[in-house]
Amino acid sequence: MSFIISAKTIKSGKTAILYDASALSGVKKIASKVASDIEAVFGVRPRLIEIDSTGKSGKEKGANRTEEEIAGLQYPILVGTLGVDKRAQSRPSTASNIITKLEKSGL
Repeated sequence: MSFIISAKTIKSGKTAILYDASALSGVKKIASKVASDIEAVFGVRPRLIEIDSTGKSGKEKGANRTEEEIAGLQYPILVGTLGVDKRAQSRPSTASNIITKLEKSGL
């Protein structure tokens, strides 16, 4: 499988950055920084799309996205953390898992 990010795939909406709405603030900052880096290389900024706890699209700056639009992404870039959320040591894990959320929603 080829993974190609280009100005064409970004402009056509086939490339976007997905992150978990419940992720730590650092994850959201990194998602924005990655978008800025991609924009510096290609001259086009990819969309930033939040995925909520149901695996459905949440907010995107200035717009709402449907599951069909997310499913239509050909080159999604997932930003998140791996492992257990350190804030949740005394309670069940609330670690962000964007892949599980996307799988549950059928995407």
